Amino acid sequence: MGKKLLIVLMLSLAVVGIQGCGGQGGAGNAGGTTGGSPQQAITGFSTAIQNGDISGALTYVVKASQAKVGSALQTMDTSARLRLAIAVLGSNKVSETGNRSVYKGTILLPNGQAIEETFELITEDGIWKVVSL
Repeated sequence: MGKKLLIVLMLSLAVVGIQGCGGQGGAGNAGGTTGGSPQQAITGFSTAIQNGDISGALTYVVKASQAKVGSALQTMDTSARLRLAIAVLGSNKVSETGNRSVYKGTILLPNGQAIEETFELITEDGIWKVVSL
């Protein structure tokens, strides 16, 4: 996850003073079909986050980034994860070259400020996965 986005999300939590609460799980990658396309990976990742299924969301993240992204998702409360999911799901592809796609989305902070962020996906073992947020 990009340091700027992570810092902004964490600061937004401090500003609004929201206490974290866990999700009920249930979404994610239960069928083992991660991203056959970048859009499928984005949809699966976002759906899992929206449902509070962090372990499911991590199946849509490259292995090298799973610990970092997982730690960030655990730190966020439900509201922050929802804002992230909405930003990722509503993102637009800005480029695709071979096994790398770059997307740009806007995250809306609790104070109403909109921040544009870029993230990318790559193929890992032939499957599209999030590499950075």
